[in-house]
Formats: sequence, structure tokens, C-alpha cells
Amino acid sequence: MSGYARAGGIGRMHVWHLTWSTASRHPIAAQESDRRALVRLLGRVAGDSIALFCIADDHLHVVLFCTEPARGRIAQALSLALAAACSESLCPAHTRRVEERSHLAWLANHYILGQPIKHGLASHPALWSGSCFPDLVGARVIPGLRLRVFDALPRWRLGDAFVAVGLPRVPLTPVEDALARRLGASRAVASVASACAGDAGLRGRGDCETLGRRAVAQICSAATISTGEMAFALGITPQAANRLVRRAADAGASPGAEGLAARCAERRYRRPEGAGPDLDRLVAAARLHLALEQVVAGLPATAREPDPPAYTPFGRSGSESPENPGARVTAHPAFEVRPENPGAGVTAHPALEVRPGNPGARVTAHPALEVRRCARQCLSPAHLATRATGRSRGGGIM
Repeated sequence: MSGYARAGGIGRMHVWHLTWSTASRHPIAAQESDRRALVRLLGRVAGDSIALFCIADDHLHVVLFCTEPARGRIAQALSLALAAACSESLCPAHTRRVEERSHLAWLANHYILGQPIKHGLASHPALWSGSCFPDLVGARVIPGLRLRVFDALPRWRLGDAFVAVGLPRVPLTPVEDALARRLGASRAVASVASACAGDAGLRGRGDCETLGRRAVAQICSAATISTGEMAFALGITPQAANRLVRRAADAGASPGAEGLAARCAERRYRRPEGAGPDLDRLVAAARLHLALEQVVAGLPATAREPDPPAYTPFGRSGSESPENPGARVTAHPAFEVRPENPGAGVTAHPALEVRPGNPGARVTAHPALEVRRCARQCLSPAHLATRATGRSRGGGIM
């Protein structure tokens, strides 16, 4: 029997696959900022027990590595936190225990990391903000989040994650200062925002936004990007940009926390929060995220799957008639393009017929309206009856 299947004692670790979905199947995160907030929520609530996760469009998957009693507490805490953070109501969590190692390997190599591909999400799977791939490769730093996939699956290798998202099995290397200078301050801001799952423009007074602006200042200072360009990218004044650069220089040039504290005491201002290991990790993650973007941009373009046929009140249609392959029927299946009139497209009631004597006509009204050879006459059924008996010589001519 597999180690995952043995119940053992109450403290034995197991793997659990939890899924939440919206009751209406509307997006669980309507905006990019909402999706990033959910990623931070996962790290805050269950960061030390998560092995893998992915936030898709209308549902999310979380793979836990914990004991059975802890699984109940974590699932309840996540359900309450997600219900408060999501605008859509959620269905109860679907929990399944991962019994075999092959099942967990399939989740890690295909299912969880392949969610953006499976559901056709508008992003490369390596850059999807709801995926755990950036956290696995070190391109994102979420407070409290420590993925335990290597504890649950010791034989798993990081190269398998690259293959799962369609990237070559090559380790990422942080971008150099010369490349960062060519990319500019705006790309540095975007990469730092993705690396900390913060606001796209790093605006606001949140912890990740505050730390992110200091990381941008350190990257721009090392790449010799002007403070004016950095101020424009961050949406702040040049004076605020200069202050950020000075603090970044203090944090980057000090030999350690003790030296930075001594320098701050000499200059008589308080030590900036986040200067030290957290800032260094975020800067390294942002450089790796820039490198990840460059790898994805260098991939060959792939043909996209064609869009499905347009939806009509009668259902999906769009098949072409065998005798008229150039025509596209976009309404009820009973509408037929006549062989004697291949250029006409009937888009109304199936009783409407394009007459052979008038191939250029297009009938789009009530079936009682006839298309005459010389003109279009809007005649009611009663009017047609009177004309047939000879009691009326006129008609409504349009």
C-alpha cells in the first residue's frame, strides 16, 4: 500500500486536493488586482501547508500537504476568507484525498500548472498571475507562502514545471543591469508588481506596494535609469523618487542590517522598513520575472485555436452548405442557401425564400412579405387575398 494511503497516526501528513468554484460560474476574480489579492490571501491563510495552487477563471485549485485535522481547519479558514474576498458566492469546497504518488505527480506535471492551457485563459501559463509557477521558480515573493511540493513529492524536479507550462528545461537567470536599462523603468515597475502580487502601478500605502517602490528604486539605481523616468513610471514626484533612490542606496550598499542601522543613526532618520532580506528577495524575484518574460517573448508564435461559432437564440450554428461552400449560415439550421442563388444569405424565418428571378434580394422580414421581380412589396396576407380576387388594384409599394 502506498504511503499516501496509510492512515497511520493522527499526525501523519497527507495530500489533499481542494476545489472551490463560483455558484454562477462567473469569474472568481473579475480583475487582475482581485486575482493578485486572492494569491496574497492564500499565503496569509494557509501558506505553510500549500503544495500547489492555481486560480482559474471561475474556480481555484489548492493542493494541501498537512495532517487530516489541519486539513479541516485550513479548508474552513479558506472557505470563510474566500467568501469574504470574492464578489460571487462560492460552492462548498470539494475535497479529495490524493492516494497515490502517481496521482500527485499528475497534478504537479499536468493538471495544476496546465490550468491556463486547459481553460484557454488569455495569458501564457508561465505568466498567469493565478498560477503557482512564478512562486516555484522564485519569480514571486508572497509573505507566508512556502510551497511544499518537494516535501510531498521528493522525486519531483523543477524542470518538470518548465515542461508543464511549455518552456524549455533551462534554469532562469536574473536579468543584468544592461538589459534592465534597455527595458526601462515601466517594465521594472510591472515586474516588481508581479513579483509581489501588488497593484499594477505600485500605487497605494500597502505593505507590498511600499516595499515594491523601494525595489523599483534599487533596480533603477543599479541600471542607471534616471529618476525622472522612474518617477514617471511610478506616478510620483521627482522629489519622492530621489528619496526612494537614497533609501535604496542605503539598503543596497550596507554590508548588513547592523551597518545599515548605524548609517541610519548617523543620518538621523529611521531605518526604512523592508530594507534587508525581504527587499533583497523581492529585487531578485523581480529580476527573475523579467527574465521569465524574456523567455516567453522569445518562444515561437503558435497558431491559436479558432473561435467557436456565434451563439444565436436557436443555438450554435455556422456550418456551410455543401452546395454553397462560400456561404455561412448564422441563424436557424432550417435556413438554407439555395443552389440557384449561391450569393444570397437567408438570415430570417425559414419560410422566407429568395426567388430565382431576383437573386440580389435579401429577405429579412415576415414570411408574408414577398420579394417581387421588380420591387419589394410589403403586403399583408389580407391584402394579398384581395389582390388575388381582383377587388384591389393597388398595393403598398415600398
